[in-house]
Amino acid sequence: MIRKLIIIDDNPSDIEHLEQQIAATGADWIVGATFCCPKEALGYVKEHKPDLIFSDIHMPHMDGFAFLAQLPRFDIPVVFVTTHEEDALRAFATAAMDFLIKPVEQSRLIQTFEKIRYFNQDTFRQQFEVLQQTLQELLKDRPQPSRIVVNSQQTVEVLDIQEITHCEANGAYTTI
Repeated sequence: MIRKLIIIDDNPSDIEHLEQQIAATGADWIVGATFCCPKEALGYVKEHKPDLIFSDIHMPHMDGFAFLAQLPRFDIPVVFVTTHEEDALRAFATAAMDFLIKPVEQSRLIQTFEKIRYFNQDTFRQQFEVLQQTLQELLKDRPQPSRIVVNSQQTVEVLDIQEITHCEANGAYTTI
């Protein structure tokens, strides 16, 4: 069964390298589309629903994490491909299927495809869906917080969430 993937990276030479490595694996994956702009990829993903997404992290206008947050559902595996090893923890915390360091080695790419094959098995998908439903049920009966605790320069303050009208970034701080 041939499956389609897309590649998102602001560097065309990195896209070309990854395409060559994917072809060299002999795996049953084809590159359905490539994008230098994550915003363009969002429309494609919503319309064509690829089986896998390879995405760079550090890109202008929208990074890979913002792209992942914009996806309508998390049932499409995302593999982050970057030169920045320090992004690995955040990548896995945001439900990335895998994390590859550029330039991508063919042996590492084969391991990624094995992970994806396991993910696509019906039993795994069923377990994932049960976990999602259980989480939704647990959270629906949980009361929503009405206040938050915020550290200010001199004190700790408790703020009523309904009284917060906006938050503004101010360097390493936030003005509420």
